[in-house]
Amino acid sequence: MLLFLLNLIKGAHQRELDQFFQVLSPGDVAERVVTKSAFCAARQKLKSSAFIELNRHLVRRWYHDAPVRRWRGFDLRAIDGSTLRLPDTPEAIAQFGQMFPAHSDPATLARISQVYDPLNGLILDAIIAPYQQDERELLVEHLAALEAGSLLLLDCGYPAFWAPSRRASSAGVPASRSTPGRWSVTSWRDDATLIPHAEAQAACRFTHHHDPGAPDPRPAAHRRG
Repeated sequence: MLLFLLNLIKGAHQRELDQFFQVLSPGDVAERVVTKSAFCAARQKLKSSAFIELNRHLVRRWYHDAPVRRWRGFDLRAIDGSTLRLPDTPEAIAQFGQMFPAHSDPATLARISQVYDPLNGLILDAIIAPYQQDERELLVEHLAALEAGSLLLLDCGYPAFWAPSRRASSAGVPASRSTPGRWSVTSWRDDATLIPHAEAQAACRFTHHHDPGAPDPRPAAHRRG
């Protein structure tokens, strides 16, 4: 199934299936092995996790066997997100939610995010989530896919003091080497040390010592939807 789907199907499914199995089992007389309806039924049972595991396996093999480009000894990793327009079906709306513009009809959207290796042109991790989920929450999930020696590239919308605190509490390891209560960052101009205000400190404490019954001090736009 996976081999067939990765074969860049361009023609009618039945013709592609016949040609595919003819290549696998060549013979003097062409024989129909799989019908289009059987293929469609089998595809419905295929879990999306199969493609995730396959991508992880291929990425690991590539980094093991290929010459890897690095920047001053660091593995560059860029993380960014966007939205994806989905069909307005009841299933998609229930799973991902909708955006409600002021002057147009509701739109069914998903939040997407990925970890990209810009020097080697590889997508290392990808997430699709409900539209209301914040990009910085997805950033925390991505951090589990990063290895030691990675240099993370983020745009100006990502920095949040509670994000590394959330990562530290979930992984049990330091999220960074910054001094407690401070966050060192580097921009294209110079380095800077940021000190969180009282609201940001409260958000850090909330995410690091999370009490399910406690009110969330983070701004509403930064909470998980």
